[in-house]
Amino acid sequence: MGSVGLQTYIWNNNLRSVILLAGFPLLLVGMICALEFGAAVTGVVPMRDGTFNIFAIMLASVPAALAVAGIWFV
Repeated sequence: MGSVGLQTYIWNNNLRSVILLAGFPLLLVGMICALEFGAAVTGVVPMRDGTFNIFAIMLASVPAALAVAGIWFV
């Protein structure tokens, strides 16, 4: 096993930071889907044709999640 120096810790920290930043929009999409599902189940938001399509909600929430994440990152 090679020696571990300060530069290795910096690289690992940068890698973990990138992973966390990439996961933030995914977390937002999941939260939006969960809120939309909860609103549909409780009757706050009416379901289309009596069904709930989670994949359509996920695709519709991606632009909003990316916009919020972009504003948050700036």
